[in-house]
Amino acid sequence: MCVRPLEPAHLPQLLELVNVHLATVVPDWAITRSLLAETLEQNHIEYVTDPWVEKRAPLCALEGHRVPAAVYLLCYGTGPGANGSYRTRARSTGSWRCPTATTWPPRRSLPPGSSFHPGR
Repeated sequence: MCVRPLEPAHLPQLLELVNVHLATVVPDWAITRSLLAETLEQNHIEYVTDPWVEKRAPLCALEGHRVPAAVYLLCYGTGPGANGSYRTRARSTGSWRCPTATTWPPRRSLPPGSSFHPGR
């Protein structure tokens, strides 16, 4: 297993990971590929702290071509208006992993909004 920056080819599997986690909390909910891609570039609903972000680092754990886990890191800068407690800090704003790495990604495609149940 290795960790690499997110590439466009990883986005469909990352979307499945995110939607599996989302459907666990709110059944039948899912986000679209375009919303995920847009949010990874800039979080428009986080209007206070998002302008302080200098670097975004979506990282994927890879097993061959599979993406069984991912994390999204934000690195804050020292620009004007940045809160002192955020300056030069980094934080994880999301992490996802498959329920069991040996069963991810599922062999069949999941319908939108469905949840993944290992062993079914």
